[in-house]
Amino acid sequence: MKSHEVPLDDHFDALLRRLSGSTNRIRELVQDEATARIQVVRHFDPGPEDRHISEPGRYVGDYERVPGQHPLVGFGLEPDFIQFAAKAGIGFDFDEYGYEHE
Repeated sequence: MKSHEVPLDDHFDALLRRLSGSTNRIRELVQDEATARIQVVRHFDPGPEDRHISEPGRYVGDYERVPGQHPLVGFGLEPDFIQFAAKAGIGFDFDEYGYEHE
């Protein structure tokens, strides 16, 4: 499976497992020499699999899609990951682009 096919939650879990033992060292670097930022950029292209949920005003579960909103944009962060980032002094930068059907 290619990295862009893996759910974003799995990427965050892997990052937490890899870095969690380095919380204090990352914090030291951030305080003294650098800034730390986790940057996530996602691009969503329209496709036939999302057309049935992409019409504005259509309800999907408990959510209503608004005009201009791609049906797949959005994700959540678990408390453990947020706590790790806060302790280590790591910030976040999220950019998401959803393209309308042509």
